[in-house]
Amino acid sequence: MIGVRVPWIPCLIGAALFFLPTGAVALVYCWLAMRAGESGDVETAARRARAARIWAWVTFILGILAYSVIIGALLLLGAFS
Repeated sequence: MIGVRVPWIPCLIGAALFFLPTGAVALVYCWLAMRAGESGDVETAARRARAARIWAWVTFILGILAYSVIIGALLLLGAFS
C-alpha cells in the first residue's frame, strides 16, 4: 500500500487491552483501509485509516474511563483496605 499508514498496532492494543467493542470497529476500519490501499484507491484508504485512528482514540479514552470507574468503585467499597 503506497502513501497510507494504517494504524494496526494502536488498534490491536486498544481492542485487546482497553475496550473491545470500539476496538473491534477500529480494527475493521484498519482492514478496510488496507483493502482499499491494495486495490489502489488511495483516497478511500486514507479516509478509512483516519477513521481507524479516531476509533482507536475513542477506544483508549473509553477504556481509561471504564477502568477509572471500576477502580473508583472498588476504592469506595473498601476492596483495597
